[in-house]
Amino acid sequence: MLSADIQKQLDSFSKIEIKQRKTHHFVDDIPLESLDLNRTLSDGLPTIDDTLFKNSNVYISKHNRFADYPCHGHNFLEINYMFKGKCHQKVNNQEITLHSGDILIMDVGSRHSIKALGDNDILINIIFRNHEISISLLNDIQQNNSLTYGFLSNAALGKKNHDDSSILFKHNYDIDSTVDEIINEYYQSQKLSAPIIDRYMSILFSKFVRHYPQESFDNFSDSDSNTLITSIINDIHENYATITLEDLAKKYGYNKAYISSLIKTNTGENFRDLRTNERLLKARYLFINSSDSINKIIDSVGINNHTFFFKKYREKYHCLPNETRKGARRLQI
Repeated sequence: MLSADIQKQLDSFSKIEIKQRKTHHFVDDIPLESLDLNRTLSDGLPTIDDTLFKNSNVYISKHNRFADYPCHGHNFLEINYMFKGKCHQKVNNQEITLHSGDILIMDVGSRHSIKALGDNDILINIIFRNHEISISLLNDIQQNNSLTYGFLSNAALGKKNHDDSSILFKHNYDIDSTVDEIINEYYQSQKLSAPIIDRYMSILFSKFVRHYPQESFDNFSDSDSNTLITSIINDIHENYATITLEDLAKKYGYNKAYISSLIKTNTGENFRDLRTNERLLKARYLFINSSDSINKIIDSVGINNHTFFFKKYREKYHCLPNETRKGARRLQI
């Protein structure tokens, strides 16, 4: 639970809120140095870079009320926590309404806008560097981030598997309690707050994994077609290094064209892309948790073309393997 002093601070009007309350016109609250003018989204929207973080991995702020926040992009992952009240947002043209206790996670590069909040609406922004999440926050739960988990959770929620730019978590006391602890630490700025916040963020993402897939699996239909595609994807997850489309066709008694079509129809991706994704997941886990050379790990996951691997790895994680490994070691010191 947030301390009384912090709740009072959040309820009070900031200087920008005082201006916006009078005019209902947006007042820019992003420092000029945090706008990456050389890097914009594909539609030309300004992009906010990571200079906001300075010496910290996490940046927290209250969203200013009383004016619409225009569409923008950013080079980091963001959490919106609706502490109280409600708000209407748009993420990549998808309309989303947050109610008290709801949490929205948005991926790097998302197009994001927020409608004006009222007096009793308090929205907290928690933003953090993408590569820091990849290394320090998702390390312990990387094995859960498999093709099987991703497919089942998306299928159960009726989502397109290739559209994962945001995730909405409805009010959950277990998750909210950890978010409140993070906000308390951030605003109180006590000794060792930064490493404590890092630990809380790790706990928070573990709780996301705890609650999100369970809700999805409970609603998942166990029809014959779902059972077949789930088995196929699990085979890719288990045998990512060597599995081929021919192997799957032989195991399930269908021709390759049918298996290929089934995978594409149900996941939005082809067999090779799914297999490559699983190989990248495993390689990244090994970069962080083993001392084997980068080249040896790449070979072990079944990719012989190292140039291809580096290209795909950078596309997925926005960094190279040596950066992943160096970051993991730095955070362990």
